[in-house]
Amino acid sequence: MTGTENENSAEKPDNPGVLVPPDVLMGGVIVLGLILQGQSAWYFAPVFVQHMLGPLLVVFGVLLAAWAATTFHLEGTNVQPHKPTQAVVTSGPFRYSRNPIYVGLVMVVLGAAMIANTVWMLILLVPAVLVLDRGVIAREEAYLAKKFGDPYTEYCRSVRCWL
Repeated sequence: MTGTENENSAEKPDNPGVLVPPDVLMGGVIVLGLILQGQSAWYFAPVFVQHMLGPLLVVFGVLLAAWAATTFHLEGTNVQPHKPTQAVVTSGPFRYSRNPIYVGLVMVVLGAAMIANTVWMLILLVPAVLVLDRGVIAREEAYLAKKFGDPYTEYCRSVRCWL
């Protein structure tokens, strides 16, 4: 490959360049939270929260994320943030949140923290949400605004980022 070909292949890829895949980030919160709980238990949840509210949050979080992913597939665009986005999706759960998959993932972590009865996951969730907001969502939104222009900007004006 010549120097010119190398320079041309260095063009910015058609994806937002997120810092970390969101599912890996949130999965890491759960795993690390469980490890820390095993090293130094830190409880917070009464039995009702552990056995009722926690599982409900996990179920609703999974259902919300699955609904959003299905909506992406039906609209013909990619769910994975490292692949190109083909369309601005405004139907299904995207009528209420620009990031329903991420809302669902946060719900799953909150529910898992309740089920496992560990404060560690709650503590780890705070920086994880900041990484999600700045290292994933901000990059995705800049990418989508550049790629789709006014239709995406108008969508952002009418639908909240989180809830």
